[in-house]
Amino acid sequence: MIRALFEKELPLKKIYTTSALALAFSFMVVPAALALVAGQASSKPAAKAAVKPPWVSFNPGSWVIIKSSTLAGNKETNVVETKITLLEKTADKVVLETEMTAGGQTTKTKSDLPVKGYTGALPEGVKVLKTGTGTIAIAGKSVDCETMESSMDLGGTKVLSRTWTSAQVPGSLVKSVTTSDGSQSTAQVIDFKVF
Repeated sequence: MIRALFEKELPLKKIYTTSALALAFSFMVVPAALALVAGQASSKPAAKAAVKPPWVSFNPGSWVIIKSSTLAGNKETNVVETKITLLEKTADKVVLETEMTAGGQTTKTKSDLPVKGYTGALPEGVKVLKTGTGTIAIAGKSVDCETMESSMDLGGTKVLSRTWTSAQVPGSLVKSVTTSDGSQSTAQVIDFKVF
């Protein structure tokens, strides 16, 4: 499920790394974390969607840069840098450009994300363990965040994730730390601009 989402929304010529999958997992869980904070999250779609999709509150030109990597011992590996820019916003959709660089290779893609019918529901199988708040510094700016710890079983592998989200940041993802099979992957915003 995560791999399919990543292939559809964030392709990089079939380069799949643990950090890239962690980033895809983060994109699945971030809307749910926001919805949970607003008291809207459930495993089934809500009758009325009161929660806005993460990019809707920003104007075209807004962007975010996310660095994702895997920690192997004390060494950072599988480094992927992703810049996501909001190109267009209508009543029905937002159009995002994703520029992803990994292993010296860069790919650009565009994707349309629907606005209507958005519920912020948790992906099936995700269990919320704990919620809270915290603060993270991004490029010298202090950002107040909502946090969510969750778990999910993926084909017999238990995936644990802690996600920080903020309405101040385009796309809402601030940081995600995902652990599975003894490896740890991190996706974190390193810079952003709001228009």
